[in-house]
Amino acid sequence: LVELLIDEIDSRGIDSEGIYRLSGNSSSIKKWKERVEKGQSLNLQEEGDINVLTGILKLFFRELTEPLIPYHLYAPMIQASLEQDYDTRLFGMKELIYQLPQVNFNTLKKLAAHLWAISEHCEVNKMDTGNLAIVFGPTLM
Repeated sequence: LVELLIDEIDSRGIDSEGIYRLSGNSSSIKKWKERVEKGQSLNLQEEGDINVLTGILKLFFRELTEPLIPYHLYAPMIQASLEQDYDTRLFGMKELIYQLPQVNFNTLKKLAAHLWAISEHCEVNKMDTGNLAIVFGPTLM
């Protein structure tokens, strides 16, 4: 699901102003969630509102039983992020990311590449890394 959503958002929404900040229609998001839960086939191109697709992706991460970055890595991740030296901070974060379960690692890798691509278009979509961190930070940890 994550890969399908990201690919669709990348293909037609990367330049949408306020992407991830603007909310999609909640009843549409609920409809898509029910389709996923019932195992129905998904044709995301049917959805005309890119904010509904971003809403589904945010909801997916928000409703995980355990966050993408598991609870046991939360404190070490915060500690590593507070390192003053850039190289030490980078090494610490990298070491922790490599401790993720493989599915979490792969998902984080896909999401990070997507969010980087979004931030590369911040002049148009108004979503720089700071804005994206505000949106995604609380749901990933």
